[in-house]
Amino acid sequence: MLRTSGRGWAKPTLEGAGEPRVELAVAPAIVIGGGEIIGGVLGAILGLAGGAALTHDEPELPEESEPEEDNSPEPVPTPPEPPKRPDPEVIAEIAKRIAHGHAYKKHVERNNEFSDIISRENFQSRIEFIMNHPDDFKELERGRVAYWGQIQEIIIIHDPNHSDLGTAYKARDGKESFNRLQ
Repeated sequence: MLRTSGRGWAKPTLEGAGEPRVELAVAPAIVIGGGEIIGGVLGAILGLAGGAALTHDEPELPEESEPEEDNSPEPVPTPPEPPKRPDPEVIAEIAKRIAHGHAYKKHVERNNEFSDIISRENFQSRIEFIMNHPDDFKELERGRVAYWGQIQEIIIIHDPNHSDLGTAYKARDGKESFNRLQ
């Protein structure tokens, strides 16, 4: 049997009655439309005799099959990066603005939420410490960031959209108050 690659090259094989199939070396062949070989030279060179036939089949096309199912494991999603905290110098300025804004009057003086805070500077130091060393922090809506101070149960919210840059207050329901923030 003679198979071609479609470029005029053939791979001849000899098949006889009851004989095993023997593949011969690749040889150039001239093939025309019906698969016939022009001239008898190739047959003479290969020494075809004794009922062996030299034929040509159309090139075999790969069978179309269903795409293979991807069995690779699902990629593990990477958790979102935590919000980046500002540099300590920036935190110092934010703490100063919060301590000198509405938070001091409302939460220290009027509501007496911080009985140990005696001045704005003392309040600023507390805010700055918690922002630099929060027990937890998270991004909130509208570009705000919340900081949690576990020991004093303080919530600090940095709000860059507000004139005093945020607020600081005692959590009424402990960490649950922080967790509910959006």
